[in-house]
Amino acid sequence: MLPKTLEDCAKEAELIKKAKAGLLVEKPKKEVPPKGDGARQFNVFVDGDYFSVEVEAVGGAPMITGITRCCSRSEANSCSRGKPAAAAKPAERPKLRPPR
Repeated sequence: MLPKTLEDCAKEAELIKKAKAGLLVEKPKKEVPPKGDGARQFNVFVDGDYFSVEVEAVGGAPMITGITRCCSRSEANSCSRGKPAAAAKPAERPKLRPPR
C-alpha cells in the first residue's frame, strides 16, 4: 500500500466538497431565456407535494392533434345548453348467412 500524496488528499477533499454540495454529477449549464408576458401560472400536485409552476408556450400556435366528437350537429344546441341529448340508436349489425 502506497502513502497518499498531498495532491491525492486535495483531490479527495474536493470530491467530498462536491458531494456535500450536491454537485458530484456536473450538469451542463443552460441559458435561461427571458420570461415573456404570455407565461401562465399553474398549481401542480405530485405525490402529495405542491408546486407552483409557470408555463409559457414557445414556437407558435398550438397544434391540434385529435378531435373527440361529443355529439352530432343536431344535438349540439342541447349539448351547449346542458340538456341531456337523446340516446343514440346502436348501429345495426349485418345479418349473417347460415354456413353452407
